[in-house]
Amino acid sequence: MRARLAATPVAGERGPRAEFQGGNVVASKRRARWSARGVGALFAGALVLPLGVSGALADTADAANVTVPADQVGVQLYSLIPWVEDVGLEAVFQRLQEVGIQNIEPYGGNFSDLTAEEFKALADKYDLNVSSSHYNVDEDTFDTTLEYVKTIGQEYVGSGGFPDPGIGSYEETLATAKAMNRLGKRSVEAGTGKFFGHNHTSELLKTYEHNGEELMAWEILVAETDPEYVTFEVDVAWAAHANVDVPALLRQYSDRVELLHIKDGDGLGTADRPTFTNLGDGENKLQEILAAAADGNIEYYIMEYDRAADGNSFVTNGFEYLTGITPPYIPATTEDVTFSDADATYLVPSVQGVEYVLDGQVLEPGYYAGKGDVTITARTLDGYTLTEGSAAEWSHTFTLDSADRVTVPADKVGVQLFSLIPWVGEDGLESVLGTLSDIGIKNIEPWGGNYDEYEDPADFRAMTDELGLNVPSSHYKTDEDTFDETLEYVKTVGQEYVGSGGFAAPGVDTYENTLATAATMDRLGKRSVDAGVGKFFGHNHAGEMLTKYVHEGELLSAWEILVRETNPEYVTFEVDVAWATHGRMDVPALLREYGDRVSMLHIKDGDGLGIADRPSFTNLGDGDNNLQAILAAAQDTAVEYYIMEYDVAADGESFVTEGYEYLTGLDAYAPTAVTPAEVTFSDDDATFTIPASEGVEYLVDGTVVEAGVHAGEGSVTVTARALEGFVLADGATAEWTHTFTAPDTDGGDQDTSGESGASGDSGASDDAAAGDGGSGSLPETGSDVGGVAAASALLLLVGAAILVTRRRQLGVNAG
Repeated sequence: MRARLAATPVAGERGPRAEFQGGNVVASKRRARWSARGVGALFAGALVLPLGVSGALADTADAANVTVPADQVGVQLYSLIPWVEDVGLEAVFQRLQEVGIQNIEPYGGNFSDLTAEEFKALADKYDLNVSSSHYNVDEDTFDTTLEYVKTIGQEYVGSGGFPDPGIGSYEETLATAKAMNRLGKRSVEAGTGKFFGHNHTSELLKTYEHNGEELMAWEILVAETDPEYVTFEVDVAWAAHANVDVPALLRQYSDRVELLHIKDGDGLGTADRPTFTNLGDGENKLQEILAAAADGNIEYYIMEYDRAADGNSFVTNGFEYLTGITPPYIPATTEDVTFSDADATYLVPSVQGVEYVLDGQVLEPGYYAGKGDVTITARTLDGYTLTEGSAAEWSHTFTLDSADRVTVPADKVGVQLFSLIPWVGEDGLESVLGTLSDIGIKNIEPWGGNYDEYEDPADFRAMTDELGLNVPSSHYKTDEDTFDETLEYVKTVGQEYVGSGGFAAPGVDTYENTLATAATMDRLGKRSVDAGVGKFFGHNHAGEMLTKYVHEGELLSAWEILVRETNPEYVTFEVDVAWATHGRMDVPALLREYGDRVSMLHIKDGDGLGIADRPSFTNLGDGDNNLQAILAAAQDTAVEYYIMEYDVAADGESFVTEGYEYLTGLDAYAPTAVTPAEVTFSDDDATFTIPASEGVEYLVDGTVVEAGVHAGEGSVTVTARALEGFVLADGATAEWTHTFTAPDTDGGDQDTSGESGASGDSGASDDAAAGDGGSGSLPETGSDVGGVAAASALLLLVGAAILVTRRRQLGVNAG
């Protein structure tokens, strides 16, 4: 058995052209069309380069690059999907004509809204030949396919792969070859042209023993198909990704390959999936490939870059790379970058053909946080040129007045424990929570990993209660099938909101799924509210902000659609301000518009927000995010909790300490200022009441007195002092004094002498005083004054005894 294609073919080696005659392969020749820019036309076969000369080619001037005639260059329209979606198919066709493109290879999606006649008319309008397409090759409907592609003028018929049954086994590979022969015969007889197959990596990676040789599935298909009816379109990037020597492949099978997908990229043969690039910008050995192809039978060189982000740049660069012809440039006029000190943001506009750059990094259109000095420059993309007078630089200095610094109350500040995974891993959860309490944190937001360690939620609740920590929310399980278990757990812990670190299923990958997700959130929210826990919430990343759909006539982010389609009675939202900024949202404006639907914020900072593929998170105030503008906007919203987050912070204690001080304006680890509640006194029952006051203890004569009612006698002075971790607030009253007086039980100032006044004439006669019953006289009682006095003294003694007993009872009860 022979090995796969040799890594380095012999210089000058060329494979024969194969013709299928009664099952035998015979050689033939066919001219090749190609040129070398600046070198002049060379005869076919005069330039055959061994593998490994790409470096030499790269070292030569552009004038030595291998080029091909413009009438053989085309573009696969699958490459241009984003561009077509942006400006429409006709506008793209117009630009292709301006560049110099003469051939196109549509894919099925281009045909879906147009009849064959309509598509041909549009292509003809811009002088575009439809050489081939990637379309439907099902045998049952192949007549319909042939009718369509013949109408639009195709010369080849095929798809983006191979027909059924595929190459999953050796037997299936042989069956696929037969299917290709059948389809090819039908196509040729219909007057359309040969049938072709287009490779990815699998056809070149799978090998089977065939006629005593170990061959790639692709080679078996070549050997078992009839060249009269079947040809091949080699995708040179996917072939290179399979670690095939593509120039050698083309030389060996030059007679069977009539179409090439010219494609470049990085990570070919090394990454799981390559990263495609403009032609000449990647790692593929395109010059060697073009040189090898020049000696073959290639009819069309089809440029491809799967869903190129900038289709115009890809086409313009690619056409110039392949042909050596410089396309005309399109004029582009910049729009101004706008700055807002109110929100500390700047807005980068979207302008076709222009990209905006900050510190060497390209900015996508949208809002960005502004901080300090910001200078944005504009530059054109390939194929464009700035119109005369267009501005190309904008600068602004953002200032923050420290006097206007926004802070939030400490009892609204919390921390997401996902931030503290390394710290918890080192010191343990209970130790970390104790430190959070010492710092001044009042609220925590656990994630599922924290709860997994506590099978009984009552144990988690006991720990947080002892440390004085509230658990308003968590990122936990929200699967509908097990949601009752979730509710039972989080209710025991004491949560006010229920949600996870994302959104409920099925997600936001389509408009329909976004609506279905809103319905799921409503169901979960109703169950949560009915269970007495609280509203259900969703937590965003960048995707929910970047994904947009037309909803009721408006282009909205998926997040906005979820807000509009959920019931505020059951559903709220937790906005992660860093991921929202990374999703190029103006977060202050978002909060002002939807603030009534946002109950929690993840306060998060970082660098590269909206610029890098993934931001680098930082301590609060150290990154690019405009946190002060966000906090200011949040003041007039329904936000209840400000949850600090820094994904898996390397130094958790530093993050929490600095974040707490940033958000509250208070010193971390500082004693909490408290104002003692007032001590009250009652003369009615000779008692004083010591209140229960957080962080305060009360003393009488140097002894701590428990909260409650205590007996008082004489002069009583109560003082207050702060417990450990607390300090008395400035100006707070810390001492109370009262003198108790005995209640009046003897009639007060009543005269018991029998006289009616303290001095002077009473106006009564001596007879009246003797008891004659005259007006103003006392009746005769028969008792003398001494007896009355003795009785009065006895009553006083009894009253005093009762009072002492009562006071003792009160003292016992108060203690």
